[in-house]
Amino acid sequence: MAIIVDKEQKKKDIALAAKSIILENGIDNLTIAQVAQANQAIFEYTVA
Repeated sequence: MAIIVDKEQKKKDIALAAKSIILENGIDNLTIAQVAQANQAIFEYTVA
C-alpha cells in the first residue's frame, strides 16, 4: 500500500529547518546536509 505524503507540509518542514540553520549560522554557511540533519523531511520529500 502506498504511503500518502502531504507534499505541501514537507515543503514547509524543509523551509523551517533551513530557516533555523540560517538564523544560527547565516545564509553563506547553509548546506543541504545541515538542513537534512535538522529535518529528515528532505529525504522523505525527494524519495516520495
